Amino acid sequence: APAPAPAPARVSDSNLSRAAAKPSSLAPAADPAPAMQNLRIDPNSFMPSKAAASDPDDILASLSSEHVPFMTSLSKRLKQVKIVRAAWNSNQRRALEQLSESGDVASMADVIGVLALKPPLWNLDLACAAAPSLEALLSSRQESFALCGCTATTLVSKLFSHVVISNLQAPPPRGSSDLSREERYEKCMALNKFLRSARIISLERTGDGAKVASAMRKLASTLEEF
Repeated sequence: APAPAPAPARVSDSNLSRAAAKPSSLAPAADPAPAMQNLRIDPNSFMPSKAAASDPDDILASLSSEHVPFMTSLSKRLKQVKIVRAAWNSNQRRALEQLSESGDVASMADVIGVLALKPPLWNLDLACAAAPSLEALLSSRQESFALCGCTATTLVSKLFSHVVISNLQAPPPRGSSDLSREERYEKCMALNKFLRSARIISLERTGDGAKVASAMRKLASTLEEF
């Protein structure tokens, strides 16, 4: 007769408790990198150099000295975003004009990065107001800002290229009394100028770092008709 199968080993309650408390190896580790990417801040730029990283006291002193400019940068960006947000509900165009007038490319990336995720918010007026900020982002040497500019400019092209081209091909007659058509034509002229400029910038930057070069090539291809 075959030998009886061995009884399964008994697992004690204490073993089960320890197993439940032990984190799974498949669980993702907490990583602050995505949050920093959303802020479009490179924390390494605030870290001490390798040469100064040999002594713990030197590291602490260096980090302490860099904490002030780091927080100043964040505070400045927060202040500018609050200004844009306050103006947004009453006059969206003016809000984006204030953003471009600030000259703060980091704040431009913060605001434009959010708008790029919300295509229904865009209209021709908003695209014209955002154009200076988009051009500043495309020209930025910081990778995350340039990529943000590529994403938003691609969206603008997809949403409005047909409108721009069709209006430029059929301008309003001279002396027309259709003011809304004339205003739309002027906006299309302004947006066409930006998209042409964006294509020139994208072609000039196809030799940059891998991510930026790839994004710029795609943008240049999208803007071929300009």
